[in-house]
Amino acid sequence: MDNFSCADKVDQRLYKHPHYCSKFIRCSYGTQHIMECNSGTIFDVSLQLCNYGTECPIDKTMSNQPKASTVSAVAISGIVAVTVLLLAGLIVLTVLMRKYSYNLRTAALTGSLVLPKTKQ
Repeated sequence: MDNFSCADKVDQRLYKHPHYCSKFIRCSYGTQHIMECNSGTIFDVSLQLCNYGTECPIDKTMSNQPKASTVSAVAISGIVAVTVLLLAGLIVLTVLMRKYSYNLRTAALTGSLVLPKTKQ
């Protein structure tokens, strides 16, 4: 990679990638290993980890990536939609179970429950 060498770097330390904020380099015994942050995060040199952020002076591709808050809002709205659908299904199921359970219980108590005859 251009302009970066692990030869003079501290072993097992993390370094910022010279071209991409969403990547970093781990030096191990003089060999560089390029690692990538999760989507929407950039490497924070001071904390030595990937962190949510939008400022990236060296990476032109970061402007095309969705901001962390946008990703979170989309994920949350999807979770909410699925949860609402599941709850609606549970409510319908509960109503149907109560209706048919009540009908069976009433029929059994009043003696009007007729079971089909089995063939012998």
